[in-house]
Amino acid sequence: MEGLRLPGWLKEKHRPLRSQPITPGFVDKNLARIHSFMEGILRPENGLSGRGLLQRLSPGARMCGVLVLVVSGVMLSTLWAILLLGIVVSVLAILSGVNPVRLFTGRVLPPLVFTAVVLIPVLFSEFEPVVRLFEVELWGYTLGITAGGVELWEMLLLRVGVVVFTLSLLLSVTPEQELFSGLKALPVPGVVITLIYMSFKQLTLFLRLAEETNLARKSRTIRADVLRDGGQWFASRVAYFLRRVFIQSREVSMAMVSRGFRGRLEVIPATSWKAGDYIFLGFSFFIFFLSLGL
Repeated sequence: MEGLRLPGWLKEKHRPLRSQPITPGFVDKNLARIHSFMEGILRPENGLSGRGLLQRLSPGARMCGVLVLVVSGVMLSTLWAILLLGIVVSVLAILSGVNPVRLFTGRVLPPLVFTAVVLIPVLFSEFEPVVRLFEVELWGYTLGITAGGVELWEMLLLRVGVVVFTLSLLLSVTPEQELFSGLKALPVPGVVITLIYMSFKQLTLFLRLAEETNLARKSRTIRADVLRDGGQWFASRVAYFLRRVFIQSREVSMAMVSRGFRGRLEVIPATSWKAGDYIFLGFSFFIFFLSLGL
């Protein structure tokens, strides 16, 4: 009987596999962060018990009042006024059963750090009178951090932080169905509401597809260094992701049309406004008119 012949690759000696846990790679970290962010928007973890201050309001009044506070934060032009508005929003968060510290570290801090890095060139802005706090000469040019640039950098950074903090509070106390019913109660076109809803759904579909493809790749890979180096793999699969999303979007669209969808999102109608809704809206406009003079 002829002996059993082994393939050449089976005779090669390989290093023994390590039992140490594999650290998450580029794809795993980014997918986890994006998925956590989207889950926090669509399915908030806290503040939905209905016993807080903002949860008792009608979705339309809640969204209108919070958006007025956001506009107030944009209109403010002094540091102490922006900090005061941040304190007001923190008090609203506490009265609504939301931990402001956890909300700040989980939702506000990442975009705030990104904004601080993007606004670094503002530190070198020159306003009359020019007062340089630090300067250095490079190739015959004098660059320096000015006092006016630091003040503008701080004001823009605080303004972005307060705006993101206020919007994050709104998303933390508003579930998905109330979010779209509140938009429908406001003078927002139905086409815009439908586009926002479908955009959220398509982004969720894209993330789910990316997670499933990455999990399939990990199940077929043994080497740890290949698993950690996922940037090139993800770049090579972007076209595949988009093609799959377009195909599934077409199938979902055909299914929706076959079930009677006519281009308008049907949501549960919001409850009628009560006295507390008008009081909160009046308070928000009071803050807004104060911001015009601060």
